[in-house]
Amino acid sequence: VKLSSFDFNKTFPTTIEEIDTTHMFGNVGPSAFYNTALSSVKSDNLTSIEDYAFANCGALSNIELNALTTCKKYAFANDINLSTISFPNAEFLQDHIFDNCTNITNLSIEKCTSIKGDTFANCGADNLSIYAPMVSAVLTSGFRNCNAEYIKLSNDVAILSGNNAF
Repeated sequence: VKLSSFDFNKTFPTTIEEIDTTHMFGNVGPSAFYNTALSSVKSDNLTSIEDYAFANCGALSNIELNALTTCKKYAFANDINLSTISFPNAEFLQDHIFDNCTNITNLSIEKCTSIKGDTFANCGADNLSIYAPMVSAVLTSGFRNCNAEYIKLSNDVAILSGNNAF
């Protein structure tokens, strides 16, 4: 099933495999695509993703959200086949966004300035590369049990609070 026009604040059936957001703007509501068969999400227009919006999407492998600025709790949690993520304009990432995403190999969040608690907990393949050059704060367990081979953060990382930041 492919959708190209819909209300992002609804919850969709698990049979949805692909969405075309070329002409869509704004926000994806809470649990909108929870546990669906989506394999890829690409958009130049989506700016915000609510809690659990794409969580438990076992087939989801690629995310490219060029206008995204805000991503809320557990948005992509347990997406076990997720491998490539690009959020070039994301500034605000909440807790547990990629919790248990065990196959991530490439993650780019160029404008994000802080890593919240458990954002990358239990995630990443053995060769995970994280590019986050503006991050200057990593909070409690931000990278807990993360298998990152390479992490690029700001040269001025000022705050490492709590336990198990890495």
